[in-house]
Amino acid sequence: MNLIIVCRELPYPPDSGTKIRMYNLLKRLSRNNCIALLCYDFGVGAEKKIPGIQDYCVTIKLVRPRISSKIRQVPDLLMNFMRGEPLCAKYEKSKSMKDAIQELIKTTAPDLIHFDDPYLATNSDFENKDNIIRTITYIDVDSQKYLRMYKIEKNIRKKAMLLLDLLLLKRWEEASVKKADLNIAMSPVDAKNLKPRTGEANITVIPNGVDTGVFKFDRSGTKIDTISFIGDLGYLPNQDAVLFFYQEILPIIRRKIQGVKFMIVGRNPGPEVQDLKNDPHVIVTGEDGLHPIFYEQGFQQNAQFGRGAVEGPGGIERVMEIADFPIRP
Repeated sequence: MNLIIVCRELPYPPDSGTKIRMYNLLKRLSRNNCIALLCYDFGVGAEKKIPGIQDYCVTIKLVRPRISSKIRQVPDLLMNFMRGEPLCAKYEKSKSMKDAIQELIKTTAPDLIHFDDPYLATNSDFENKDNIIRTITYIDVDSQKYLRMYKIEKNIRKKAMLLLDLLLLKRWEEASVKKADLNIAMSPVDAKNLKPRTGEANITVIPNGVDTGVFKFDRSGTKIDTISFIGDLGYLPNQDAVLFFYQEILPIIRRKIQGVKFMIVGRNPGPEVQDLKNDPHVIVTGEDGLHPIFYEQGFQQNAQFGRGAVEGPGGIERVMEIADFPIRP
């Protein structure tokens, strides 16, 4: 088959959950299909990274997004609101992406166009009866995620923005799901949240996994003395997961394993997470990258978890990131 795959950023290097998933999908789909890959170029040297996935794609096209100041974004936000589109859709929707998709349709004659994000799908004409199958991946069901975030957010301004998005998201998601020929959820929980919008006919689950031929867990019997969380702590569900784990789950583990340490690895830890450093068995690194921390601290074995341990929908993607680190240095 001829495929056009549209994703937000070039999935190379595969250094985050979304990019790891897409990298491996390209690797496997390319065995029996011709793939044209279309991504935004955010000006971070994307062109230099193309050789890392060139073997899996017949065509790779980068599109520069329109970048505006916050003042100039106001008309776009108002237009989104009038169209009933969530505010965050403005980051994925652009004339340049629409034009690039149409150009690839003409040059590659695709059998299927896949959007790795429902917001990216706003760049395609789903009403066009051109016999091209259109599919969408829901990394998260955002109406459910934003509802959780709204409930735990303490900043009044951010809480108001979340509420505004919530008012639009559920109806917009329902329309989006109905338009696609197939919607792909990350987990049965996500699929269950999507199914009431459209029934079961065009929803399936394609979960993430770990290539056990590449990543092997060390079961040598070394005693686990550390549990680590890996993730951006500026992201509210990650922060909530850390606090929930520390308050509700870690005490249970400590009753079984004396002296167990809790390492929190990730940028932008807020004051509540920083305060956990008052516990002598908690380490808050405040930075990305696990390997140097492992070597510096000399931990022999480590159990890891990510936001999916608490948040649920879409969080299973964190398995991909966890698997990218060894259990032992």
